[in-house]
Amino acid sequence: MKMLALDASFIKEDLTKDFNGKNAIERIFELAQNNKYDRYILLQRGEISAVPEGIKNVVLKSDRARDILQAVFDESRNCDDIIIFDAGNPFYDYEFVEEMLDRHNKFIADFTYAMGYPDGLTPRIVKKEIIPEIVKLVEEDEAIERDWLFYSLSKDINSFDIETFLADVDLRLFRIKFGSNDVGERVFAVKLFKIFDNIPKIKEIERYLSENASEIYTVPYMVSFELNSNPALESIYALPTEEPGSLLDVEVCKKAILQIKEINPDAAILFGGRGEVFGHPGVFELIDFVSTNGMRLILESDGVSEVGDIIENLDKIDIDKNSFFIVLRYDAYDETTYNKIRPDGNFGALNALFAELTKKGYKTYKEVTRTLDNEVEIEKYIRNTDKDGNSEVDSLIIRKYSTYCGALPDKKVVDLSPLERIPCFHLRREIYVKSNADVPICRYKPDWIIGNIQTNSIGDIAKKLNDEYRKNSKLEYHEFCKNCDDYYIFNF
Repeated sequence: MKMLALDASFIKEDLTKDFNGKNAIERIFELAQNNKYDRYILLQRGEISAVPEGIKNVVLKSDRARDILQAVFDESRNCDDIIIFDAGNPFYDYEFVEEMLDRHNKFIADFTYAMGYPDGLTPRIVKKEIIPEIVKLVEEDEAIERDWLFYSLSKDINSFDIETFLADVDLRLFRIKFGSNDVGERVFAVKLFKIFDNIPKIKEIERYLSENASEIYTVPYMVSFELNSNPALESIYALPTEEPGSLLDVEVCKKAILQIKEINPDAAILFGGRGEVFGHPGVFELIDFVSTNGMRLILESDGVSEVGDIIENLDKIDIDKNSFFIVLRYDAYDETTYNKIRPDGNFGALNALFAELTKKGYKTYKEVTRTLDNEVEIEKYIRNTDKDGNSEVDSLIIRKYSTYCGALPDKKVVDLSPLERIPCFHLRREIYVKSNADVPICRYKPDWIIGNIQTNSIGDIAKKLNDEYRKNSKLEYHEFCKNCDDYYIFNF
């Protein structure tokens, strides 16, 4: 006996009927009849209202892995195998599922999954009898993971018999996601449905995406605001600014943030860039504005401002500390190396700020831009623990060194670029706003301007970036893009 579990555990709003008058669950349920399941359940938060008759509606008590697994086990009854499929993905291929089930049973696997396909496109199959063992692996784990099943299994993956289904074309590099877990996924699903005008087979989707990378642009996932053009400290790897002393207007910034929220409320806002974020007089007003609008916010700072002033002003704001992150540019482990990279810095003050922010419960990270000058410093983070016994690498962000399309000397330690060039992630997922409100094509070519947030809406800028992405994906590169070594690096 087998059960289909439709996973909507991370869908935050009701599904719309975008697929010829039906929502994704209705489409899946219709097609899944061909697999003759003995039981159907929907795992959700309580946001989805239209649940077809014949599907048991299961409202989860939490989105932690252990609780989702326990709910699946409790609802499985006499079923031996559980097929888990993303409830927001209408592209259910019953023949592909049957093929996976045949292999799962032939090799008596505990867990069967597909590798090389976009996230959410294919199902996962798990034997009911191993679920109690998996629950034990995450019993004390508070982590919230979208791929809760594989996350839990990976705690002791060698204890299970696993069968892998390999794609003909590995599409993982493209970071495509199927489902309705965010705006981008919903936009993409509707776009693909209109292209095919039906529910295509998985192999058709695989072939289409491998040949049409130009069609996977959806919405911006990160918008960076360079609030202040002046860096607090000079750095040996930083690109000089073209507009010294420029400050981004607070009201102009707020207007753009609201436009971003309208397009993608899940987008991350970053205040940083080449200038010092705490050097802007309106920074705390803007932090409050982003927080009030319920958006994720990242601050990048050289960490030279007065510790007391920063903490005092942050504490006045009602901040969701799970959606607020502070990144301090360390670029070293030891003070000697730090002084070589940032000659005017104050390593002691930087450490004091990190310690105080961490003590106050702010999610704070040390950023090291990896270069030939500090490679050995990164190893020290990996080997060492802090005074509480925690690995120092847990609070470390390693940033790839950039030549800014050949504007700076090449100091990178190793070439990480793919064997075959892929379309640019920055064009596809990011917008960068300079302190004078200009929007360059990307952060790595700040003098190539495509718009200005005072005169262009974020929507208009996104359309221009979509056009740039299409050309880039068809190998129509600007001259400066040919020298770029950052196209494969992504943030969100």
